Amino acid sequence: MKAELIDMAGQIIRVSDRLIDAIHALPPEQAAEQAEILGELEQGRKLAFERMAHLNPDQLWFWTEEWQAGERAVDRDIAAGVPEEGPMTGEEFLAALEAMMAESA
Repeated sequence: MKAELIDMAGQIIRVSDRLIDAIHALPPEQAAEQAEILGELEQGRKLAFERMAHLNPDQLWFWTEEWQAGERAVDRDIAAGVPEEGPMTGEEFLAALEAMMAESA
């Protein structure tokens, strides 16, 4: 039962985010016409996020607006055929790590 509730809350968050993005992408005059719906979607997302916080607090980071925006960006890239970057080689990892350490010094 808990897994079903987590799945439902996740679906509400994902659908709300897609619809919110779609409204924000509208021309200003059309977006203004959808202000009431936008407010309801944002409230629904907030409630689903709060529910997720109780159901699955260890994974809550995944459901943040920022993380979900990144997930949608990756989905768009995949749909558009943008090649996925492969994992770093060991040498690339060490070079990136050294660069980060040099920046923080």
